[in-house]
Amino acid sequence: MIDETKFNTLAEHRSPNSISIYMPAHRSGQPVLNGEDRLRYKNKLQKATQELESRGVDEEAITTMMAPAKALLEESNNEFWHYMSDGFAVFISPDSFEYHHVPLRFEEFVYVGNEYYLRPLIPAMMGEGRFFVLALSGNDVRFFEGNKHSITPVKIDDLVPGSMEEALALTDGENSLQFHIGDGGSGTNAIFHGQGGLKDAKEKYREEYYRLVDKGLMKMLHDERVPMVIAAVGDTASEYKHLSDYKYIVDDIISGNPEQTTPESLHTGAWEILESHFNADYKTYCDEFGGYVAENKATTSVADAVAAAIGGRVEALFLDQSAHVYGTYDAENHGVRIDDAPNGDNIELLNLAAVRTFQQKGKVYNVPAVMLPESEDTAANAVMRYSY
Repeated sequence: MIDETKFNTLAEHRSPNSISIYMPAHRSGQPVLNGEDRLRYKNKLQKATQELESRGVDEEAITTMMAPAKALLEESNNEFWHYMSDGFAVFISPDSFEYHHVPLRFEEFVYVGNEYYLRPLIPAMMGEGRFFVLALSGNDVRFFEGNKHSITPVKIDDLVPGSMEEALALTDGENSLQFHIGDGGSGTNAIFHGQGGLKDAKEKYREEYYRLVDKGLMKMLHDERVPMVIAAVGDTASEYKHLSDYKYIVDDIISGNPEQTTPESLHTGAWEILESHFNADYKTYCDEFGGYVAENKATTSVADAVAAAIGGRVEALFLDQSAHVYGTYDAENHGVRIDDAPNGDNIELLNLAAVRTFQQKGKVYNVPAVMLPESEDTAANAVMRYSY
């Protein structure tokens, strides 16, 4: 997962002829689909190479720069293409190369500039349609990352105990208690033998189990702002939430023994809980956008939206996800010039506005044009933090 720290590192990157590649991918592991992803990636590398050539970059420099990216196409990396996510993002510069599997389906896009193109990543960073599911029982812990369309298991074996039994093995030294789990769900029917009251022992070790799970997950989730749904039976979810350091656990749960619940069912249950949560703010902005405009608190001007975003004045930014607007920003005069096309010296302004808005804690909605509050003759709407 790309976290906020990684995002900011990518946002700070500056190097001539840096390449950003976005493409949709397939999770299935089917050879035909994996081959399709591989071919799509190869074509994107070719397009990036052609762009570098058009900018006058010499052949040797291009070969050196593209070598790590092209290495993913080698036969030795066949297995790599069997473990894709919904989206694949690649960042290449003269001195660095990295890629990320992201649970969002990207539109195909190649960008070459002095900065990386990060706008498609922001919905994942904002948690727009992105959520976590923790399937927690006494015998099993599973963790998933999902969005509106899909859900993906996340490997946590190296972070958390795999069961209450494993947690007790880690913590049981002083009292020498022995136990076995009596049910397949919450672990509340565990049978203990040893010193101390049965009820106290159950509660003590159940809480310790939850604390160990939470401590491990927080190593991964420490700077996330994404809602989490717990799948569990009994009081497991409320007890875990009470002890957890993660602040974005929702109250509603997916009820039932999570050990017997498929990822598909977890996805359905989580989205039923969270759909209204994701749509609430967006709907409010759309419903009240006309009023914001009348109060000089909103704009449909791309130039004004970009300037306001850079100045930290945007509360909510709506962008046509398929549009690209090229131009320059004059920092001295706070002016925006919009050009007809990319020319090697300008930048994609909607990307700049999106990154700056996100970094300054505004909301960014990268959506189809028809979902902009006001979509006529514009690629950007902005709601300001105050009248301008």
